[in-house]
Amino acid sequence: GLLINTVPVRASITAATTTVGLLEQLQNAYTHTLDHQYLALNAIHRLTGQDHLFDTFFVYENYPVDAASLPSDDGLSVTGFAHRE
Repeated sequence: GLLINTVPVRASITAATTTVGLLEQLQNAYTHTLDHQYLALNAIHRLTGQDHLFDTFFVYENYPVDAASLPSDDGLSVTGFAHRE
């Protein structure tokens, strides 16, 4: 079956935050969580003692893609997007 591990990270976004800046911030935050990636989300919830852990939940799924649809080195391209509230 699927192996899904929810790893919480914090992002600070302002009006001046660029997409590249946000992605770099999230990558750095994620890298710092790797030492604790074994910790289950319910354990994090219990250890923090907080009732509310998230106000936003973002899911990134890394699927194989057609290399021809990838952008050149000069930009970022989104080829598909879906959301649910």
